[in-house]
Amino acid sequence: MQTVGLQNARPVDVNVPMPLPAVGRQMLRAATSLAVTKATAAKAEWYNEHRLYRQLCHRRSSEFWREKLETESDLRRIQKTVDVLLGRSRVPASSTIDGKVLNQFSNFTSTKLLTCN
Repeated sequence: MQTVGLQNARPVDVNVPMPLPAVGRQMLRAATSLAVTKATAAKAEWYNEHRLYRQLCHRRSSEFWREKLETESDLRRIQKTVDVLLGRSRVPASSTIDGKVLNQFSNFTSTKLLTCN
């Protein structure tokens, strides 16, 4: 072992080459770049799979409703199916709530929100 010129310095093994600071920075940049590239590729792959899944769900839903409408011969059942598709067939949360009460509540909340601003 050989010591550097100062008395308090740590011993340095002459046989082990010390990495240069520039080489260390270069290696760190390369590792970071590789990690970013892998993360970007994984993100792109996830988005692609998610997009394909959404397209599959949309296609299956469209096929289901198209087939349901094409095979139905009763006009009332077709109208009921269309109402289901448009969300008009939902049962109200409570039978005591009617349109008048909902309008009053809507007007009340709108007024309160406008006065708060």
